[in-house]
Amino acid sequence: MHAYFKKFPSKEAALLKPHPDTTEEQWKELCDLFTNEAFMKQSEQNKKNISKLTVNHAAGSRSFQRTRACMHQLAKARDKIEAMRATREKYLQEFGKKQAKMEATLRDHREEQRVEQERIQLEQEECMKKEEERMQMEHKERMQKEQERV
Repeated sequence: MHAYFKKFPSKEAALLKPHPDTTEEQWKELCDLFTNEAFMKQSEQNKKNISKLTVNHAAGSRSFQRTRACMHQLAKARDKIEAMRATREKYLQEFGKKQAKMEATLRDHREEQRVEQERIQLEQEECMKKEEERMQMEHKERMQKEQERV
């Protein structure tokens, strides 16, 4: 508001165009404050003090102590996030190992099933072959008996 006030050449000129965020009554009180001798004296002293600063304070209205506390909190939060990332990475590695082991077990199980199916198929083929041979023998014997009878 003070920066807006300083754009005008005089208090009277500023009073004619109140700041958009104030009522006319509030603006009149602010103009009185900005032209008050004690305010102007304090403002001049502040300008001198600011000009003597060697380090610019860029934290706005936040004090150095509060800024330091916030930075400390931020560092703790970063450490916590890093720890969580490390835990997550470890979990993912362990999960990957378990998943690989489960996949290997599943492959082994499927291979065992395939081998078992082949064994059963070979047994069935062997049984069918024996049955066919038995039937041929029986047929051959019947034919011999038939020829002997004739």
